[in-house]
This record gives sequence, C-alpha cells and structure tokens, in this order.
Amino acid sequence: MNAELPLWFGRERGTDLSALIDLEDGEPAEGRGLLDDVTAGLLGLVIPLAVIALAIAAGHLPLAASIGLALAGAAWLAAGGSAAWLVSFSGEAPPWAQAMAAVLVGLGKVIGWALIVASIVLLVVVVAMLIFGMASDRR
Repeated sequence: MNAELPLWFGRERGTDLSALIDLEDGEPAEGRGLLDDVTAGLLGLVIPLAVIALAIAAGHLPLAASIGLALAGAAWLAAGGSAAWLVSFSGEAPPWAQAMAAVLVGLGKVIGWALIVASIVLLVVVVAMLIFGMASDRR
C-alpha cells in the first residue's frame, strides 16, 4: 500500500510574522509610572464630566443652566474623544487635537496627584484620630 503524501508534507506552513513585529523591546517605555499619560488623559477627560453630572444631578440649578451644562459636557466629551483618537491613531494629528490632548493630560496629572495627596492626607488623619481616640480612653 503506497500512500501519496500532500505537496506541503514536511515543509513549514503559514506566514512568518516575526519580521513584522519586534519582540525584543530595546528601549524602556517612558511613562510607566504611577500616573502615565494615558491614565492622566482619561482622568482629564472623565473627572470634569463627573463634576458636570454631579452639578446637574444635584437639582439646584435652573433648567437652562442644566441644559447648558449638559451641552458643555457633551462638547467636552466629543472634543476630547476625537482629539485623543486623532493623536493616538493618525500619523499627523491637527494642532487643535494635539493641544486638546495636552490639556487633557495636564489636567489629568493635576487631578491625579491631587487625588493621591488627598488620599494620603485622609489616611494620616484617620490613623491620627484612632491613635488619639485610643489614648484618650486610658485613665
């Protein structure tokens, strides 16, 4: 019984993609710290929207002001999202997109560090309250 083998038998099949990607990263990536540019950009985009949403949800504003804030939030989201998309995925982003992305990252870094510092201060205050509270009960 003599079986015929297919033409590809014993040869490599498929496409070698190793030339298309660089598996060895020669340079260390910048910005991989506690607050990198992507995280700061997301904070800069989302936190102002959260403040606007809280102001509207409080219900103490007139209807016209609430509508104006909602439109401002939608404009902020549209401009920030499109700027981030253009800067990330296009080779040559327009100047307004680069400026908006820089504003988002700068605002996000300020907000992020403020949140980090506020969390540390809150933790210190809670620990101090516990220590002084336990010390005052002793007689």
